[in-house]
Amino acid sequence: MLVRPVNLACFAMKAGRKILTQRTLARRIFSFVCLLLSLSGASQAGSFNVNPVRVELSAKERSAVLRVENNGDAAVTIQLQSMAWSQELGKDKLAATRDVIATPSIFKLKAGATQIVRVGMLRNADPQRELSYRLFLEEIPPPPAPDFKGLQVALRIGLPIFIQPVETAVSQLKFLPKRLADGQMQLTLVNQGLAHSQIFGLKVFPAAKPDAVFAASMISLYVLPGQERSLLMRPGDFSQAADGQLLIKAQTRAGPVESHATLVGPD
Repeated sequence: MLVRPVNLACFAMKAGRKILTQRTLARRIFSFVCLLLSLSGASQAGSFNVNPVRVELSAKERSAVLRVENNGDAAVTIQLQSMAWSQELGKDKLAATRDVIATPSIFKLKAGATQIVRVGMLRNADPQRELSYRLFLEEIPPPPAPDFKGLQVALRIGLPIFIQPVETAVSQLKFLPKRLADGQMQLTLVNQGLAHSQIFGLKVFPAAKPDAVFAASMISLYVLPGQERSLLMRPGDFSQAADGQLLIKAQTRAGPVESHATLVGPD
């Protein structure tokens, strides 16, 4: 999305004789900016969407087609970049690659127009392990006007690309809950399988009371093969799980996952 110049003059706001608190003033400014960003025409230039939002390739299906549609009211120029995607110490890592290519690499879309993008793999599939990449579609904003004093925001969309291995691969999640000194719980998700796991949310229960939610998170994340991700949760009363035995239920793209785990205490 490209947001055209918005000039916000500094101002003081009063209600009767009472000056608004700093927090209230900040909230009103935030609401005002959100309103400006939601307007069409002068405050919003072109935007685009992509379908599908996920690509899976394999030795049998070495290419795929994406449809990029400009659903804004101005022309947009979009460039594409393929990146190898890995994870290390719980963080995503991206690196330039030629394993996957997308064409055309740069194109201009008129308002309401659609561009077909072809994504293909230039390497062979791994015999056993799934390979992961990301394709980024980024808007190139036009040069600002000479009197530009506002803010330009370029829309950037990242799509996951997975190359399936020759043999069937699945994810295998393991959960490691740990109680922290500050009262939070760190839940580490370890993928011991050979394919990624996409998690949309999870709930933690005391094993002895599988109907009583102990902690929950609606976070959405990927755990790549052989990697781990950690998240912080704020549980209820730890006495609910005095024996340390927990039941974890996760919603994943492949379906629901349930696992028992033992809560360990602070170091």
